[in-house]
Amino acid sequence: MIRCIKVYEVIETNCYLYLDDETMHGFIIDPGAYGDEICDFVMENGITLEKILLTHGHFDHIGGVNTIKARLGAPIVASQKAREYLMDPMKNLSANHGLNTIIDIDDEDEFLPDGSEIELSSNPDMTLILIETPGHTEDGCVYYNERDSVCFCGDTIFRASIGRTDMYGGDTDTIEKSIRERIYALPDETNLLSGHTDPTTVGLEKKYGYFRA
Repeated sequence: MIRCIKVYEVIETNCYLYLDDETMHGFIIDPGAYGDEICDFVMENGITLEKILLTHGHFDHIGGVNTIKARLGAPIVASQKAREYLMDPMKNLSANHGLNTIIDIDDEDEFLPDGSEIELSSNPDMTLILIETPGHTEDGCVYYNERDSVCFCGDTIFRASIGRTDMYGGDTDTIEKSIRERIYALPDETNLLSGHTDPTTVGLEKKYGYFRA
């Protein structure tokens, strides 16, 4: 089961729950705000969140993390370059909007290299592969599951668009390489679930998207 929750503080962001239907264990991807509301929903529906997955460290994707960690005990999973964004309000852009977002990091949190497998303990078939996709940020990554033909792609690629590259750590050449070599290498039928737009597929983006194959 995949559920999209629209969260909003300054920017509306797609937060996703990726759940095993039988056990109701799962992951949450990019909880950018509404930490208490998300926790309430999770507990009311008998959901167990095993991990908090982050596609990158911008404030509109991490704003609910501290609350979810504190109330539900779920650790963070992010790319190996994410730590500096999570701990620096200038780099995560929260300071630009009068906020001071700093994520509480502890020994349970994981900062993983490209190609790492993140396994749901209750159902190993729900393993997600972390694929590094820098360009929007230096720490950008996506999470891919072949069985369900789904890729949670954050702000790397949108429907007919791409993530901005004019902020700290952004680079247009790098994001083009990430999309062409990493995203477009996935099967055409892969559903791309982004941080801010409606779903699309790899095949559609290769044919009609910002960087056409």
